[in-house]
Amino acid sequence: MCTSGTLVCMGELLVDFSATTTDEAGRVLYTRNPGGAPANVAAAASKLGLSVMFIGKVGADALGTLARDALAATGVNVDHVIADRYTSTTLAFVDIDPMTAERSFSFSRKPGADTQLRPEDISTELATGCRALHVGSVSLSAEPVRSATFALVDAAQEAGRLISFDPNYRASLWPSKESAKDEIKRMMSRAQIVKLSLEEAQMLVGSGEDLQELAYAILAMGPHFVAITLGNEGAFLSTRTSSSHVDSFTVHALDTTGAGDVFWGATLAWLLGVHEVRTVDDLDILSDSDLRSCGRYACAAASVSVERMGGMLSAPTAREVAERLVAEA
Repeated sequence: MCTSGTLVCMGELLVDFSATTTDEAGRVLYTRNPGGAPANVAAAASKLGLSVMFIGKVGADALGTLARDALAATGVNVDHVIADRYTSTTLAFVDIDPMTAERSFSFSRKPGADTQLRPEDISTELATGCRALHVGSVSLSAEPVRSATFALVDAAQEAGRLISFDPNYRASLWPSKESAKDEIKRMMSRAQIVKLSLEEAQMLVGSGEDLQELAYAILAMGPHFVAITLGNEGAFLSTRTSSSHVDSFTVHALDTTGAGDVFWGATLAWLLGVHEVRTVDDLDILSDSDLRSCGRYACAAASVSVERMGGMLSAPTAREVAERLVAEA
């Protein structure tokens, strides 16, 4: 019996302040949106039908309440989101290029509440009572949350649960690129299901333009399933025996914040829900056709999300994804 739900997500739950417009005096105006990559993944997977629990820490402040309540509204179990009286909810300021809808980030996290999640704050039984545990690399960039993350991952791995990982590299949160690479590779060796951007894959591998070669290099680090997101060019999905390049959907992007997270939440919803993946053996027998179906489902979800502002709040419903797939068939 799964006491934690099908999927447990752990990591940063924060508030994005997204640049939306400029007033008459030339001042940039920001809109607050609940976010955080693992929280966005949790919301997307939940809205697409998975039973999801989230583990993290926010400040005992108004913004922490906003983020926690927004995540709960997507159907995610937030019983293990802790409100910390001693640190504030982490903030991310997101500036958006009006021509490309691409974002740049700056963080208020010195320290943020998300970094203060400690191993003793959480029970490892939460990771052993699920089918898959998802984490990101932002939680690897500071202590004590780094130790808490590895403790939960190691418990899940020992219990035979699937580990999902998104490096989600944010340079400003790390003392150096090399330190980031070291921690990301350390987690990569534990993960079976991994999502990276093309830039992140190239950073870890060293270089390379051939998508299959990049995927094989990532798989050689330990995973059995890798998705490399390519922005407007879709995504490349690969296992150790199969692969598929899936095109993106044609949309007018308003805000790409959280698009990769929605893509990954949809991927996990397809793998764990639609295809009932439970073990690495199930991953290894996925066919080219299976990977294409998974990739199209995830790209459809991401295409809906970029037409809306924000990360978590942009996650689509299963009906919206189905309608997008039919429209693009």
